[in-house]
Amino acid sequence: MISNKKKLINLMFFIECCKDMKNFNSMFAIISGLDHKTVQRLQATWERVPDKYKKLFEVSSIVNYLIEF
Repeated sequence: MISNKKKLINLMFFIECCKDMKNFNSMFAIISGLDHKTVQRLQATWERVPDKYKKLFEVSSIVNYLIEF
């Protein structure tokens, strides 16, 4: 069975691929899903995610917030 950490890392990798291909709609759709409060409560899982992917998510969330205005 795949752990939550591995699933989250795979999603972060996919976000990075979407960004590289300039597929921003898909990228922000995935980020929006990861930003849901039920996913954010998985504190132990988020702590195990490498910093490289955490930074991508944080920067993308800020960009997503700014684009809405």
